[in-house]
Amino acid sequence: MADPTKTFFQGLKKFKHLILFANAVHDRTVPFYTAYISLKDPFQKRDFIEYEYFHYAHNDDFILKYDDQGVLKPVSDMFVNMEGSKFVSYNTGVETKATKQERQFQAFALFTLPWVFPIVFAITSVTTIVSHYKVREARKANATLAIDYLGEEDSSQAGSPSHVHERSEHPEPSSRLSKWAGNAMDEVLAADGEEVQQADSVRSSVEPESDSTTDVEEPLKGELTVKPCLGDGTKGLLASTPHSLPLSPNVQKLAESLNTLHWEKYAVKLERMHSHAEIVNRRNKPGQGQRVVAFWVELVHSKLNNAT
Repeated sequence: MADPTKTFFQGLKKFKHLILFANAVHDRTVPFYTAYISLKDPFQKRDFIEYEYFHYAHNDDFILKYDDQGVLKPVSDMFVNMEGSKFVSYNTGVETKATKQERQFQAFALFTLPWVFPIVFAITSVTTIVSHYKVREARKANATLAIDYLGEEDSSQAGSPSHVHERSEHPEPSSRLSKWAGNAMDEVLAADGEEVQQADSVRSSVEPESDSTTDVEEPLKGELTVKPCLGDGTKGLLASTPHSLPLSPNVQKLAESLNTLHWEKYAVKLERMHSHAEIVNRRNKPGQGQRVVAFWVELVHSKLNNAT
């Protein structure tokens, strides 16, 4: 994938802009050094970092909140200025302290897990046994019903000349039940299709035709004061981080090869315990993830305007 002579790498080189966003902390799926294409991860010792943030003013969002180090800052200040931030100390004998959120989560887990796990295990065991019993009883009831129904049908068709031929084609009750179930499903789907067509016809008669000249909704407004770290992204914080990660030679070669491209790298420090979902606003709720997506929309919009 990172071979400069291969198709994937050549395809990346054809893009005018290569933009990536990397979670600085709390991403348990994709670590920072992977998302940022780096050989270092200073955020593993984040208490030794002197942070500098970009302020992204999204509409009227000026809510203040204390960060991990007790500094009062707007909640929208989550874009780390990688060139302005720096590693200030390392191996000083000072124990790395957990953040307030991490301490709250650790206390909650320590208090709840010892009695939650036995309850969950007991409930799961009981529900499994009950489900098994219900399934077994349902199968018995269905089998009894099928036998009774087929017996009535056979008695009614006993005098029919084609009765023997039908029995030879359908020797098992389960096969005949499957056929009846399939026919019933076809009838349901056909009925649903007719209802959908009727609903579409009613909707088209009620709703006015959309005007093709209607203006497209403008993207969310914000001050694009957030700047990327260009190229390999090592300037500033990564350059001041003393030690590289113990990565294999193949991984190092892959990162070094990809970093020869012209990247625009953004590091995002979200105050969430699962930032992997938050950075793309997977829950579709107000929060820091929404602001990251809003900035991305504005960023792409500005680049498209500059290209025309």
